[in-house]
Amino acid sequence: MDFLSANRSEVELTSLFEYNKEEEEKKLRKAEYDLGHDDGMRQGIENFVAACIELEIKNEIIKEKLMDKFSLTGAEAENCVEKYRT
Repeated sequence: MDFLSANRSEVELTSLFEYNKEEEEKKLRKAEYDLGHDDGMRQGIENFVAACIELEIKNEIIKEKLMDKFSLTGAEAENCVEKYRT
């Protein structure tokens, strides 16, 4: 008890900034999930556009489907088609 009383300010600071392992692991898992999700979406879009191009589907239809199925904006869909069309 004497140690805690004598070092009160240090003890208070330590408790304020104490590392919370469980919370940090949750943040890490979320960041990893988000990264994997984004990578999976990118790969899905690439595969979808490549298949549409191979099937000779018109750009406008590909863009519409990208906006509908992948929730892309018109500009994002346009960029995807142009990127993979060349």
